[in-house]
Amino acid sequence: MNAYEVVLNQILGQLRRGTIPWRSGFNAVPRNYRTGHPYRGINRLILSCAPYEMPWYLSFKQVQQLGGNIRNGEHGHIVCFFKQVDDEDRDYSVVLRYYRVWNIAQTTLEPGLTVFAKTECERIYTDMPDPPALGHDCGIPHYVISQDRVVLPSIALYEKAEEYYSTLYHELVHSTGHPKRLMRFEADAPPLEEKESYSLEELIAEIGASFLCAETGILPATIDNNAAYIANWLRVLENNHAYLFRAAARAQQAVDLIRGGDPPPLFFSYWRYPIIPIDPIEPF
Repeated sequence: MNAYEVVLNQILGQLRRGTIPWRSGFNAVPRNYRTGHPYRGINRLILSCAPYEMPWYLSFKQVQQLGGNIRNGEHGHIVCFFKQVDDEDRDYSVVLRYYRVWNIAQTTLEPGLTVFAKTECERIYTDMPDPPALGHDCGIPHYVISQDRVVLPSIALYEKAEEYYSTLYHELVHSTGHPKRLMRFEADAPPLEEKESYSLEELIAEIGASFLCAETGILPATIDNNAAYIANWLRVLENNHAYLFRAAARAQQAVDLIRGGDPPPLFFSYWRYPIIPIDPIEPF
């Protein structure tokens, strides 16, 4: 089984068990305990599904370096990275590799007290460079490509403020596809739900919103784990194995742009190959 199959089987397994991986409810960004680096893209999605109170992970070598051990019976979690290799037939080539990390709760180490500050949720939008216009004159949340405008119901109409911000983040991720941002669609494109790539774009927005919810310390608004919703994503991902990797990579790009940083580089051209960013965290 190659690395792609390992990751896909893990995500599909979550869906088959009735869990929506990108709506896991995990309230903090998974990070490497030794370096403090956040895991990104597909790795953030994978580790956010793990059932631990603390988001800290270490490699086997790091656990040993800190004087600890892996507890008996504990199994590591997959973390992927892409390695560039020489290929005489191509200008460049990359291969997917993976290694395992363990949550600090799976080790004998005692983590220090860590306090996670909650970022003001409004600042995700107000601090976004050149954000889309924002209106509250509609009952159905959507993004209008031709107007570069996000439209939401008023926050007062939501049962919880977290649901409003989760919805806002979903639509902001859609807005990063505008030609003046990441160019996932044309300025005069039809509404998103009419596009052939709608399923992929929705998955990008779902994952991207979950990343932003984790960064702001709020739980993502969740739907009931109804059979129809889960069955739809099972069908999409089982029939399009590249979707998960494409969506996680583009979601990370979108979040980086929204947060004012430089989106990670993508290895492959947009229309021909899966788009995969280099994971900045090297294996230990």
